[in-house]
Amino acid sequence: MRDYEENNYNTNSRTSQMRGSISNESTNGDTIILLVVVWMFISRIFWFLIPKFFDQYFSQGWFEPVNALMTFIWGLIPIGLAFAIKDKSKQGVLFVLGGIYLLYSVFEIVTTFVKL
Repeated sequence: MRDYEENNYNTNSRTSQMRGSISNESTNGDTIILLVVVWMFISRIFWFLIPKFFDQYFSQGWFEPVNALMTFIWGLIPIGLAFAIKDKSKQGVLFVLGGIYLLYSVFEIVTTFVKL
């Protein structure tokens, strides 16, 4: 009887540890996806409201830095989403594509300020 209790206890312990690990991974992925969706919402509201309050907002002094910051954040999103993916091969693909997209975003930002 004691062997059964020990074996049952060890199995339950391992199962609960695995569930805790999966739960933490799921929570982190859920948080990342939630942050991305919130960012999408804020970004959409921003670009919807700006033309309503400012005429020729693109010629305002604050526009270029704000647009550069938003471009950089959008460039980070695919890399952030890669952390939410559990499959390592798909995660690797998203990291590579996200890295390329981030480099392109940084290139756009640099050309905006340097005026190549």
